[in-house]
Amino acid sequence: MAERVAQQNALFEELYQAGLKNAPERATAVGDYRYNAQLSDASLAQIERQHAENNAFLARLRAIPTTGMEETDRVSHELLERQLLRANVNHELKNYEMPINQQGGIHTALADLPLSVPLDSVQRYEDYIARLHQIPRVLEQTMEVLRAGMKDGLMPPKIVLDQVPGQCEGIVSANPFLLPLKKLPASFSEEEKQRLTAAMTKAANEEVLPAYRKLAAFLRDEYAPKGRTEISVESLPDGKRRYAEAVKAMTTIDIAPEAVHQLGLKEVARITAEMAKLAQAQGYKDLAAFRAAIHSDPKWQPKSEDQIVADFKKYIDEMQPRLP
Repeated sequence: MAERVAQQNALFEELYQAGLKNAPERATAVGDYRYNAQLSDASLAQIERQHAENNAFLARLRAIPTTGMEETDRVSHELLERQLLRANVNHELKNYEMPINQQGGIHTALADLPLSVPLDSVQRYEDYIARLHQIPRVLEQTMEVLRAGMKDGLMPPKIVLDQVPGQCEGIVSANPFLLPLKKLPASFSEEEKQRLTAAMTKAANEEVLPAYRKLAAFLRDEYAPKGRTEISVESLPDGKRRYAEAVKAMTTIDIAPEAVHQLGLKEVARITAEMAKLAQAQGYKDLAAFRAAIHSDPKWQPKSEDQIVADFKKYIDEMQPRLP
């Protein structure tokens, strides 16, 4: 049994290392800087390669019997199997063909690069500049994936896609890619500062921003106009299955969408009843009267954005000591 656990742990480590190599940005985020000069491959070919890689890991995992394992090892086995099977479902449904929406995507993730990489040495600055050179490639690959989604009818709603070109244009206007120049370490020589400034400025202005403008034009003129007109997930190809699988992914249990809906209605009723009791305990006739009083009381209306933040901090600080 110990041999099988060791084999399983080795597989876990191999999968983890493959994940870092496939997603250099994630490696950087967890403090592994081996891939700092690289960006992920977002192409359809890479998606298929990673799918095959995941299936190979799944087959190897399933070949390891869990009989006699400690609960933690057995649960780890089951969780990884579930994760790999979920990835297979997502691949089969081609969810990867909708990688951009108004809430985020590669366009916003890349704009965060200056705030998500270590910048404490000349080498780290050079790694960052190397990543800037690769942004046009990543955006081009993303457009390839988006075009595949257009062909397959896998499109986010038009009402949200209409917001995305403006996001890209806003990134171009702000040009966050030059932010690292504002915090060049004093230990750098003047020659190094000038060299890095010139290289970063050239990469951002002559490669990255034109690539963002190209993506914005594609999204505005070609992609967003073909967004789906219905918001429901069920309006997509194989929509009922797609929705059911989304429920499984979000709940981690095999439950029908209608059962989730009924559970939600039940919980809303339960919580509303508890809120009504609290309102009555405060001397109000019902919940509606309590809400009306709050909305009309000036003391509950913040006077500034800073006050909103301060209020949140106050409530969090009050809750913190009572948490487990």
